[in-house]
Amino acid sequence: MERPTSTKCYRSPGYKLIQFFHTSRDRWKQKCQAGKCRIKRLEKRVAALEISRQMWKTRAQTRRATIGQLTAALAKQKTASD
Repeated sequence: MERPTSTKCYRSPGYKLIQFFHTSRDRWKQKCQAGKCRIKRLEKRVAALEISRQMWKTRAQTRRATIGQLTAALAKQKTASD
């Protein structure tokens, strides 16, 4: 059993095909590069947001601890003055 060959015969002239294939390739490359750039930008943004979130979380925990200490000190003062 013979295998059919998969060569394509184009009816358009070669110079038009070459130009079409070059522009097609260039568009594909440009689209790929734009996608990679967007991915990289989004990854950087996510990293920055994670750092910011951790900073705010630490601040909130510190402030909660301070509030707890101040509340305890205030309660201690109230009981001492009564």
